[in-house]
Amino acid sequence: MQFHATCQMRTPVRVLRRHGEQYLATDGKQPQIADDLSEGIWLPLTKTWKEQSGVQFPEFTSSVASDVGPVMAADYLPFLIALRETVESDGTIEQRIKALEVIGMADRWREYVKQNGGMVCILVHFFPAFLDTLPTLDAEAAEGLSIKGLDTPNKLAAAPDEMLLAIKGIGPAKLRAIRANCIAVTNNRDDCRMDRVNR
Repeated sequence: MQFHATCQMRTPVRVLRRHGEQYLATDGKQPQIADDLSEGIWLPLTKTWKEQSGVQFPEFTSSVASDVGPVMAADYLPFLIALRETVESDGTIEQRIKALEVIGMADRWREYVKQNGGMVCILVHFFPAFLDTLPTLDAEAAEGLSIKGLDTPNKLAAAPDEMLLAIKGIGPAKLRAIRANCIAVTNNRDDCRMDRVNR
């Protein structure tokens, strides 16, 4: 059996690193690498042409699905691993964003960054603005909060009800939703971005 990691930005680096790993499953069971099928799967490993017929032919290699369409895993995986190592590192959100920008400027990754919508799209994928994660907030209300500098969970939580209700697009129901969302955030409460990196 051979393990095939899902070649997408959401796949953790611990899974991506084990792409191509082989295992002789004598008992029908393979080591658990992925938490679920969306991260990767074990597939039967077929014999090579030489093993089957004794004749040396070039082996067929096929593309795999990814965030940017069909890619060759051997080419795309190093990019994904570099990306995931960066976003899964222990640095602050700001430190990890700066490190991602360095990846985006590297010539060897430039085309893959472009295919993923550019570095801004990649940053938003992993570290969206907190205001953009509030499900009931429309763009106008988010802009009003941003103008007043109320763009982190702690700043919003500390703002008086009257100040928030004075912003166009925020009524009593949205205010309750905002308060509930602020309470639900337990990490990076002083950051205007959220850490949406699964590990």
